[in-house]
Amino acid sequence: MSRQALSSVLPIVAVAWVILVSACSVPAGRAVEPLTNTVTWSTASESDNFGFDVYRAERREGPYERITAQPLEGGGTTDLPRDYRFVDERVEPGVEYFYYVESVSLSGERRRFTPIMRAAPKYPGSN
Repeated sequence: MSRQALSSVLPIVAVAWVILVSACSVPAGRAVEPLTNTVTWSTASESDNFGFDVYRAERREGPYERITAQPLEGGGTTDLPRDYRFVDERVEPGVEYFYYVESVSLSGERRRFTPIMRAAPKYPGSN
């Protein structure tokens, strides 16, 4: 398939995606900070992109639940690279999570944008 044909099929060109997992150690007597997972992704260009939704499951095979209240704002149509991130603040200790990002076009069409990404279980106080 030619580059031109690909651009008409895929309105957004992916560059990278990753999950950053944060957990912190807490000195005695201090409040425990919540655990979070940060899903990041980049685009090389976008065409008619309204935004992105992030989905999460506790098993790779699902079921997946949308965890963004509303789509994160996309770049519309642009040839410029853009970076995106979503912080999942509802992470439970000891639970493995799986995420993927879905793009939403200006016409409402939805497509999975990233592969499934795994976030290993974590616990308060672990580094």
